Amino acid sequence: MTTKKYKKNIKERTRKNVTRKKRGGKVFESGGYGCLFSPPLKCKNITKTNQPGTTYVTKLMKKKYAKREYEEIIKFEKILKTIPNYDDYFLVKNFELCVPEKLTKEDLIHFNENCSALSDDNLNEININEKIDELEAIQMPFGGIDIFDYVYKIHFNNSKMIQLNQTLIDLLKNGIVKMNQLDVYHGDIKDSNVLVSKKSNSIRARLIDWGLSKIYNGEENIPDAFANRPFQYNLPFSCILLSRVFRQTCDEFLKTTPNPSQSKLKEFIHSYLKTKRHFSKHLIHIHRTIQVLFKNEFSVNKHSGKSLDIKYAYEYISNYLFKILEKYIKNGTFRVIEYFKQVYLKNLDVWGFVSIYTYFIDYITNKNRKYGIKHFKPHQLKLVHKVKDAYMLLLDSAEKPVDIDSLVQILNELDPLFNDSLREEFKPKEKSIFKLFDYISGNKMNHSEVMVENKNPKGISSKKNSAKNTTKK
Repeated sequence: MTTKKYKKNIKERTRKNVTRKKRGGKVFESGGYGCLFSPPLKCKNITKTNQPGTTYVTKLMKKKYAKREYEEIIKFEKILKTIPNYDDYFLVKNFELCVPEKLTKEDLIHFNENCSALSDDNLNEININEKIDELEAIQMPFGGIDIFDYVYKIHFNNSKMIQLNQTLIDLLKNGIVKMNQLDVYHGDIKDSNVLVSKKSNSIRARLIDWGLSKIYNGEENIPDAFANRPFQYNLPFSCILLSRVFRQTCDEFLKTTPNPSQSKLKEFIHSYLKTKRHFSKHLIHIHRTIQVLFKNEFSVNKHSGKSLDIKYAYEYISNYLFKILEKYIKNGTFRVIEYFKQVYLKNLDVWGFVSIYTYFIDYITNKNRKYGIKHFKPHQLKLVHKVKDAYMLLLDSAEKPVDIDSLVQILNELDPLFNDSLREEFKPKEKSIFKLFDYISGNKMNHSEVMVENKNPKGISSKKNSAKNTTKK
């Protein structure tokens, strides 16, 4: 609550915040490569922020990680800035490499608790200034909060979910599709890699984390970033077809069976999927998504009420792979480059985008479970079925590019399903990043209120891996 004393000093404190970098900031989030400070740390090579009225944060990392991330961002910005209003879709603008000055006592408040990323490198509030020359930082605009946290914050409010849905559709049509047309492929779109921030009376959703992104200009080889990835819930199932192991295994199969029948091809796929190398936590997540969306199609154990194992996910995966191999095995050869260029690259980021909507179902499921609700309510089921339509569009587009117009039509049909009866009424404890989001959005709050103690740095989000986020490494 805003006190009278605070209201009286709003203007004065706002002025102090503009020059706050002179005193540095506090850690408000930690990831695998570094920690975020707000207000920004003092940098030896930066005397002022780039854009008046823009709130900046500083990401402190080991030098090699800072340089690598900065170079990635600059490389992609040079291409993405040709897209109209690119700053509404990609968080790549106004980044600067920062040579940090020594951290102050204020910077180090709760440093050990909140900056686990650097603590893992044996850096702590006692020795970090002695090793400051080993570190470098990136000064960047504060990008907002990710989809996971944003939905959590708005409690699935119907009007705000409609606004978010339309903002995401705009990101797809005018950001992701146009990015792919420039031969840039993000490769890791998911709810934790899309940040939501306020813009005037609306919001914008922007992509972050370019660590797995590639510029592909039609070379006759598959980039390593795409070639050896396991099953992931935000990638097409066919990601495993690009691996060297699969291609070698497929070549051996085709030597003895150059023109396989449908039954032989299905047998080969099932045999390949049974190998232990494919098992992962992501595969369990894929199974659970399929289990929720296609529940009526499963056989269940009547005693436990649960699906017997992850074989159901394998059935959907196997059917998806079969469609691809049936089309792209020609004259005893799997035309993997042909498939990669014609289909995979066009569907890669679309799959990641649709995975954001499966998170909405996870949200409803988790909240139902919290209140002991075992089955979706009728109004919830309508939303689940619509997300299922989007997922089915992906599954039906195994051997061809996803029809973006059809996907947009499905997503637009979600709007009337975000009604008041879906809203979660409980009020979770506010996270410090939520307070920073509110501050940036124009609410009356100073930085001392923003940077509250975070006693559980890993509790920023129970789902996302913030280590990889551009503003969260």
